[in-house]
Amino acid sequence: MQNRNNQLAIHAATVIAFLCAIPLRWFTLTNAPIIGSPGDTWPGSITITGINGSVGFFYRLPIWLLLVVSAFATLIAATNLAGFTSIPRSVPLVALIVAGAHYIAPYFVLSEQISPSVGPIVALIATAVVVISSVSASGNDK
Repeated sequence: MQNRNNQLAIHAATVIAFLCAIPLRWFTLTNAPIIGSPGDTWPGSITITGINGSVGFFYRLPIWLLLVVSAFATLIAATNLAGFTSIPRSVPLVALIVAGAHYIAPYFVLSEQISPSVGPIVALIATAVVVISSVSASGNDK
């Protein structure tokens, strides 16, 4: 009982972390090229937050959408843990893993013009905590 309450508290904290990551700075573009003007660059830097930015590998998704989906998947995992729903555990875990893969996208861009910031770190830590907590909860049920 106490272990389940602790895991529910962890899930609640990660939902808050996902939602708090929306206004955070995700990365900064320095001397970004201007589309349509070959050779021209934007003077200074542009700050990308979870509100105005998008990330992706094969397709681009808004950062805020990924964070809301992660928070919703965490709520589904928490309701399963509490016994309110019986949605398969793989559903929120797959959503969290796909979103987590997008959170690390800024780190794979090999450009000196992009410098990642605190937003992806908060989202990755929250994702890892929920995935680890959900996996360990499945081991405790048996």
